[in-house]
Order: sequence, then structure tokens, then C-alpha cells
Amino acid sequence: RLALHNRNISSYIPKTLLDRLRDRQQPPILGGSKREVTVVFVDIQNYSTVSEYLDPEQTIQILNECFSAWVADVQAHGGTVLEFLGDGMLAVFGAPNDLANHPSQALYCLRAMISSMEQLNKSWSKSGLDKYWKRKNISQLGFRSGIHTGTVVEGNLGSLTQMKYAVVGDTVNVAARLEQLNKKLGSTIAVSGDTQALLPEDIKSWLVPRGHHLVKGRNQPVEVFSCG
Repeated sequence: RLALHNRNISSYIPKTLLDRLRDRQQPPILGGSKREVTVVFVDIQNYSTVSEYLDPEQTIQILNECFSAWVADVQAHGGTVLEFLGDGMLAVFGAPNDLANHPSQALYCLRAMISSMEQLNKSWSKSGLDKYWKRKNISQLGFRSGIHTGTVVEGNLGSLTQMKYAVVGDTVNVAARLEQLNKKLGSTIAVSGDTQALLPEDIKSWLVPRGHHLVKGRNQPVEVFSCG
């Protein structure tokens, strides 16, 4: 119990999970339960092209500056960051804690992240760091994101000696595939029809219908809307 208050430990664990662990009287167990959530995958656009010209210290700097801004935006909208995946991030809205209107909060969060990236690009331009991607005719760094709402199993995954909190299921796969679909669509944010159907009309007005698309792991096409 005392260890959970140690900053060296808490920096590795999302606050929403840390609070849950502090309230437990028994050790965590493996397994989980079903819950409806909105899953968001995000990665840095053109990262592979840009990273070729950066040294490791510059690469870590850019990743950490992006992730720091993104985490702040996710937390400000009630979400939880579960993973950093190379140049990408996995976040969930609606788990581990309940969150009213989690599809809307996810979209609001991504709009905030666009503003965060604009501020980061201004900083990189001022420091001269942007020369590394401008030489490849990339004017600024951005991100791509996929959003899908559905049922997952959320809980502890791994072994009794080492486990992590995770969300598992087709919903996660679809969000990841939608993120990749942005390359084909030339868009920034790809939103599933299941998420779009749960949004209020004012947020729906941000989205453009992009038809139905087959994604890996799904037999039926997914209705897709884009933003940006």
C-alpha cells in the first residue's frame, strides 16, 4: 500500500488505475468483465520518414513531447492512456471508470490534440528542429487516429507474477484498423459508424461520410466517417 504512493511507481501507472489499486483490500487477480467503451488509437504521421534523419536523443525528445501533450489531453477529457506503442498511443474512454458520453469525450479530446500539435510545431519551428522533416517536404508533424465504440473485456491480463490492465476484443482491433485507414482516406481522424451514431448533432457536423470499408479481422465492412 505504501509503495503506491511512491512517485517512482506511480509514474508508471495511470492515475485511474492507481486510485483503484489504493482502494483494494486484496491483491489484483487475473480476468475481467464486459464494458462498453470508446477506444482511440493515435500515431505520429510520417514518423518513419522523419525518424530516419533524427538521432536517438532527438527521437526521444519528439516522442516524449507528443506523448506528454496527448496524455494531458486524454486525462482532461476523462480518458485513460493504456499503452505507448512506438510512435503511437492507445487510450480508452469509459474504462476503468464509467464516463458519461465517452464517444463525445473522445472526439473532444482529439480536437484538443490537434491544437496541441499546432503548439508543438510552433515550438519545433522556433528551435529549428523542424528542418529534419522540412527537407522531406513535410511542413509539420501531425497525427492519425482511429476511434471505435463497442464492447470490450476490461481487466487484468498476463500472469500472477506480472500483469497489466488491458481492454481486449474486436472493438480494439477496429479502432487500430481505422487509424491505418486514414492513409487511404487522406484524413486525420477516422470514426466508425458505431461511434458516430452515439454523438450529438453538433459533433456529428464535424464528420464527413466516407462510405463502408473492409478492415482486417472483420468480415463485414465498417461504416466510416472522417474529421480533418
